[in-house]
Amino acid sequence: MSRLVHSKIFLITLSAFLTAAFAAAAVWYWQAGDTSAALAALVQATPTASPASSVSDPPVARGASKLAGQAELAGALGVIQAVDEKTVTVQTAQGISKTFTLRPKSKIIVVNLPNASTNDLRVGDKALVWGVKIKTAAREILVPRVILAAPSNYDRNNVLVGRIIATGDNTLTLQTLAGERTVTTNSQTQIFGKRLVSASFADLKPRAGVLVVGAPQADNSFAAQVITSPSHLRARAAVNAERRADKQAAKQARQEEKRAQKAARQAAKNKNPNNDNVPGAFGSVKAISPTEIQVATLKGKDKTIALNGDTKIIVVNSPTATTANIQVGDQVLVIGARKQTAARVVLAAPASYTLDNVAVGKIKTVQVTRVDLKTKRGDLNVFISNDTLIFDGTVHAVTAADLVRKDRALAIGIRDGKGGMNAQVLFAIGKKQK
Repeated sequence: MSRLVHSKIFLITLSAFLTAAFAAAAVWYWQAGDTSAALAALVQATPTASPASSVSDPPVARGASKLAGQAELAGALGVIQAVDEKTVTVQTAQGISKTFTLRPKSKIIVVNLPNASTNDLRVGDKALVWGVKIKTAAREILVPRVILAAPSNYDRNNVLVGRIIATGDNTLTLQTLAGERTVTTNSQTQIFGKRLVSASFADLKPRAGVLVVGAPQADNSFAAQVITSPSHLRARAAVNAERRADKQAAKQARQEEKRAQKAARQAAKNKNPNNDNVPGAFGSVKAISPTEIQVATLKGKDKTIALNGDTKIIVVNSPTATTANIQVGDQVLVIGARKQTAARVVLAAPASYTLDNVAVGKIKTVQVTRVDLKTKRGDLNVFISNDTLIFDGTVHAVTAADLVRKDRALAIGIRDGKGGMNAQVLFAIGKKQK
């Protein structure tokens, strides 16, 4: 294939991809409490002992026994709103307050604090509570089996739910929804096994489901502070619940985005059927200044487009690029927006770049220094360094930690001769809108 054809394909690929990027809205579907949907599933998936055996208060136990079948699972996931010697009140992400009546057998687990008690619970801490709701003839009581508390600044990134697939020297390999993850432990890690009794690392076996609270590390490992692996913890059910919640949220976001895009297209068509007011072009740079760029398009026509202080300049191998970094002859893609006279984004690459310098596909796995893409040509290892420029669908700078499996991505870089690519620019624009 000739260099000119490669160049055309390169620019057309970038144009189509980035146009879709600006149209795609980021799908933010984490709950307001910054907690994992998998934990909420545990509240419903965790069996509880019969009311008569799990509640020590004799009148309550007798009442529960008389009303067999009226005890049901209960739990809460949110922030501790109030706590005293007898009760704990948790406000959920939906703003609902639930008060739990403590019993001597209620298990208290606090991150970084072994052998914790009710006195160690603090207002403002994040908390996961699961237990039982007991209905008597006179009242309804929420009795917690377990309260797991973490610092107030902990969020979804501090929780892992998965299944153990291998154990090593004080390390676990978990299969999670996002892929495999290495979990490290030390002498301070609190481990709980069957019936949430204190256990040791040796008690953690492959195929067991676990819930881990801790801190993600720079090398993508996870430093565990609390590990719970009760025999009834059904990690698969929790992960499936999270997947269903994520799919539903993504579906709603796609529907809203499609409606907004349809309305915008119709409005634009009614106002300007030819889209003449949208500045944009792709081709080679003929002239460049801080206030305008002249592009020799592939159709053989020159097009001059205004630039201003809001125009985003992206140049391969130039982290803090300006118009001064763009050379005459460079391949360039200019994208604008309706009702704007100046370009929104200018992306420039060396004149020598061809289709081999571009890869488009779906993210399979994300690591600290590598992203694996599933492309039409097969799987491709895209290597990331500190010099790689990474952007999301709105062309905001992000890091590798912000990349998400199954999102679409476009990489620009240099092939390493071993079937991989050293990325210079990487765009991640989210899932394809249906």
